[in-house]
Amino acid sequence: MVLIAVAAVSMTGCPGEDSSAPDAGVDGGSRGLTLRWRGVPEVPTGQDNPNVQRATFRVRTLKVIGDSAPGEAATTRENLSLEWRRDKTPQPVLFDQAPPGKYAKIDLVLRGDDRDTFEISGVVRRNDIDYIYEIEDSSQLLVSVPLPSSATLRPGGALSIGVRIDIRDIVKDLDFGAARIEDDKLKIDDDTPALQAQVRAKVISSIRLDTE
Repeated sequence: MVLIAVAAVSMTGCPGEDSSAPDAGVDGGSRGLTLRWRGVPEVPTGQDNPNVQRATFRVRTLKVIGDSAPGEAATTRENLSLEWRRDKTPQPVLFDQAPPGKYAKIDLVLRGDDRDTFEISGVVRRNDIDYIYEIEDSSQLLVSVPLPSSATLRPGGALSIGVRIDIRDIVKDLDFGAARIEDDKLKIDDDTPALQAQVRAKVISSIRLDTE
């Protein structure tokens, strides 16, 4: 098993800003703490080359960490499947028992256990021929998404945080010519380790705070 860890780019308020004002990516919502998911762009990705028809990311553990929530059950979820395809997007995750306080980061362990950690498929055009491609990886990935200083849940209040995955960027500029061919499909998996490693890095860097 391959283990990869990274911290996403921090997005904090500038000096002198009012920390009580919501930053981009953080707003009100259902009572408690809510995580919203957004794939960028929407899947299927239309006329892109390559396009993405389906993307699935399996989260073994998700923890929202703060000064009053060091990783306890109230801000932890396990075994989530984040799937984007036609007419399907992941549902928000509600932590209705999250304690009040400032929240600093979201820690995710991506791992599929007996299934792939992530699966991405779509169509790529090479030499005027359209190929279906499939990307699979069972490696464990660790991702940490820093939160802005305004990410505060007040007693009896609501805090909504958006997390985006830039799905287009994951497959953009991949060398599909280095993929292997199986049943007329282009495959990126354990048998193409160098290309697979590039995709892992792209998956990690694609997960970030949603500021839109």
